[in-house]
Amino acid sequence: SRYPYLYCGIPVMLLLPFYLFNKKIVKNEKIIILSLLTLMVLSCFVPILYLFWHCFDAPDGFAYRFSFIISFILCIMAARQSEFIKELNKRNLIVVMVFSIIIYVACIYIQPLLQNEFLIYPENTWFYLIINIGFMMAYYLWVLTNIKLGVGEKNNHILVVILIFILMSEVIFNGCSIFLKASLYNPLNNFDSYKLWQKTMNEAVEKIEEDGAGFYRVGSEGDFILNDATYYDYNGIVSFSNLENYEVRKALQNLGIATSPRVIFSMGLTDFTKMIFDVEYNIKNIDFGEHQNYVTDFEQHAIINKNEYCLSIGFMVDKDIEHFKFAGNNQFDNINNLAGVMVGRKSELYDIFSGELEYLQAGISIAHDEDGRIRYYLNSGSTEIAGALLISIPNIGKAAFIQFDYGDSTLDNHIPYFYNPFNGEHSENDRISLQYIVPMICNQDAYYIGILMENGVYNNIFAPNNIYCAYYNYDEFLKVYDALKDGQMEVLDYGNGWVDGHIDVNEDGKVLFTSIPYDEGWEIKVNGVKTEPLQLLDGAFIGLELPKGSYDIEFRYHVPGFKMGFIITLISMAMLILLFIINPRIKTIVRPEKAKKEKEEIEVKETVGGNDENDLGEDK
Repeated sequence: SRYPYLYCGIPVMLLLPFYLFNKKIVKNEKIIILSLLTLMVLSCFVPILYLFWHCFDAPDGFAYRFSFIISFILCIMAARQSEFIKELNKRNLIVVMVFSIIIYVACIYIQPLLQNEFLIYPENTWFYLIINIGFMMAYYLWVLTNIKLGVGEKNNHILVVILIFILMSEVIFNGCSIFLKASLYNPLNNFDSYKLWQKTMNEAVEKIEEDGAGFYRVGSEGDFILNDATYYDYNGIVSFSNLENYEVRKALQNLGIATSPRVIFSMGLTDFTKMIFDVEYNIKNIDFGEHQNYVTDFEQHAIINKNEYCLSIGFMVDKDIEHFKFAGNNQFDNINNLAGVMVGRKSELYDIFSGELEYLQAGISIAHDEDGRIRYYLNSGSTEIAGALLISIPNIGKAAFIQFDYGDSTLDNHIPYFYNPFNGEHSENDRISLQYIVPMICNQDAYYIGILMENGVYNNIFAPNNIYCAYYNYDEFLKVYDALKDGQMEVLDYGNGWVDGHIDVNEDGKVLFTSIPYDEGWEIKVNGVKTEPLQLLDGAFIGLELPKGSYDIEFRYHVPGFKMGFIITLISMAMLILLFIINPRIKTIVRPEKAKKEKEEIEVKETVGGNDENDLGEDK
């Protein structure tokens, strides 16, 4: 869980304390709105409430989702109090201002504690702290001026000018701050380099299209995130379907690819997963470091990698895939089982290592706790010392891989890193907090994997549920590829949210497996007939049962509920307009000030008219 972020601004926060103690606002209103506010805030921290609001699903970053609702409620409270702004007590206003500044300063240093980053100096430096306090005092002074000047058209104009000046100043300061940070990485600062990069990347795309117009993906060399959640992007297709497809990430995780609750990382890809999920070409540009959206300086601009063993978006597999289920968290077993089901025979892409793991440690102690899990501790129990651990298995002449199994797939910056035990190199991307398949490093008679706990890490305990090692059978992989390559679907045309293909099926008992994530919004036609797709790999991907024959297949994606939502919106707008036309009394609710003024004018006219009639009567 995370604490909610507020987007309501300082003026709103200023008025909130007065709203709570305003006796002119009825108690029932306060109870209702505070109850709703409390419920929404608790929903950011209590998992059962959060799950309830999301229909017991589990989207990532849920606190951000509630922040807008919470901010909206706070704005409503401030708006109600603004009606009584002239009645604010000056002394109370100063007290609130002082306490707000104290709380604000305290929060600057409390925030890193809540994020487990208390060793990092707050991003909001003293310079920005002073600026923010200055704007806070400016808003308070504006309210004091408002109280002192009182009601009047001229005074109101002055107050509006002052408020505009404060707002413009705040926007300018914030804009300059962002500009100064962003300008360091602005492509225009390296315009010649940027134009050269653009030219070479375009040449790379043209070369791919000349060679056969295969699907391609553009990424950064050494990039941590594999196109974010849009792993299934292809050239010209923004996204095949819903990016919040949890079944896809679960399936990929079971097959050794690193995934978090939201994104898919460029780690754990094996020959098998690249064969069935990857695209034919990958264009890699240089790694821009922390700011990968901008070009700074580089020597090599574009690298084209071709996957010789990549299959099409769709290819024929054995019919038993309809009933395939992942057996557990051992990703090597899962790959073996899936490969066997696809080709219709037992397949051993990986030989699971069943011997004892060898450990060499420096600055780390190993313990076997009562629950059977192996725990690795820094000897000193302090964050001031680094620890290193080597795990090894014998070298039998085949490549070796390792996988650490966790109860949940989560990303924790404080978990240790993988590192090269022979040269000491490691990347911040090589975190062990995600369960994925990692290649081991060969050195003479053994394969090794290194684990490094750096100085200053917050969490000095590393405790996987299980550790799996396996040897890779490359010859078996080639046999699997040969069994699948002849049953590929030819992609005739494609676009944003649609694909047209053709396939000839030469035998019965086959299913078309596609790397298109399953979603209810897909409409599929086989030879012009609408067909209900299969949900393969625990509901993650689209499949089609195709007997022997020749097929033209159309995939079309439509946002689920779009038409119904559009119709409901039109009906609601029509009803609202109709209500205004039929019932003029709604004006009293929507525009109370204007309605009140009109009512007073009518009463004055009636009074004047009544007096005239009486006068006429007396005259008669």
